[in-house]
Amino acid sequence: MNNENNLDKKIKTILSKDANLTDKYKYMIRNTLKENKNKSKTLNSHFNNFIKFAAVGSGCMILTTSVVFAKDISNFFTNFFNNSKGIDTAVENGYLLEPNMKYVDSSEVETKVENLLITDYNLSFTMDMKFKNNLDFESIEKINLPDLMITDNENKILYCENEEKFNKFSSEKNLNYTYKEFNDNYINSGCNYYIKAKDPNSNEIQLVYNLTADNFPKSKNINISFSEIDLLNQTDINNSQKVAGNWNMNVDIPEKFYNRENITYKVKSCSNENINITQAVVYDTGMKLELVIRNEKIYNDEDSQENINLKVNDRLEELKKEFASGNETNLKLFDNNTYVETEDGTKYYPSESSSEDSGYSNDFMNGTINYWQTYNLTKYQASPTLKLVLNYKGEEITIELEEQ
Repeated sequence: MNNENNLDKKIKTILSKDANLTDKYKYMIRNTLKENKNKSKTLNSHFNNFIKFAAVGSGCMILTTSVVFAKDISNFFTNFFNNSKGIDTAVENGYLLEPNMKYVDSSEVETKVENLLITDYNLSFTMDMKFKNNLDFESIEKINLPDLMITDNENKILYCENEEKFNKFSSEKNLNYTYKEFNDNYINSGCNYYIKAKDPNSNEIQLVYNLTADNFPKSKNINISFSEIDLLNQTDINNSQKVAGNWNMNVDIPEKFYNRENITYKVKSCSNENINITQAVVYDTGMKLELVIRNEKIYNDEDSQENINLKVNDRLEELKKEFASGNETNLKLFDNNTYVETEDGTKYYPSESSSEDSGYSNDFMNGTINYWQTYNLTKYQASPTLKLVLNYKGEEITIELEEQ
């Protein structure tokens, strides 16, 4: 077996044999390698295989937060879909669709989309469910929709974690899509979902879904469909219940959502010449920042392919030991004291509403650090110029931005 195959096997072994390694470790490794797109064909193959391997089983996260139905108007705009203040600001300013939809009734369960919000990187909606059949409603702690599929008017798949349903849809629509091979027509969406409210008197549940992606399409219609509802009891799996049916909901998207416009900024000045801002865009629900910092390469230009493979292998082992020991000090390049400030002096801090909101990747092959962050600043609060402050390896960096 050649060195390239050995490296590929080693990468997979690191994750496969250590089942107790945290998702944070796997996420870090994935991000560390995700930017290596311009290397030789051999190395790209290894990195891409590793990224796919590390992402196996990610899917949707189930959150457990729930409350009973309430009429407290003062809290209406707080944590509307998740804990993002930016989304709450957008909702408060009317950036929310409340479709006049009739319930879809199947197997004595009525469902409808109560509200929905979509931006380039957020798709959130609340689904209202009414259960008419004789269920043990009190024992329901979680709801799972295992074959949930979300598509749009152009047959773009915005979300699907069920391979059978994916293949059926692709075949019926004569689409050349391959499961888990994402592109502009098949979006790589992460998601979480939770029961937001539950009323045992009427057997009614509000289920919230939050999807995130790099770039949701500007869809004019969204279809949400599923054929199974799993009602889960976390403490007693034997009390879990399943309902089979056919629920298919179409939501027409108004123009302000599919013709959404954003505010793009460029760099006016930066206190560190090694930093290159690649994205600074303010949306209805928040601000996305991406930057690249020049760093030292892990190898020399004169190194052979074999030596490069060995150095990559050694670096992966170092990362593994850091996480396994619980000592992540050497891995933390950025601290949490970062914010963006508007002209009136108001500071807006990171959103931290999902695992995809922030992070960084150490591209030791190219000698760069790639950093991304999401702030709670929205279009409704933005100013023509902004001041960005972040801390990299103990150095406070100030970046002045201006509208393009």
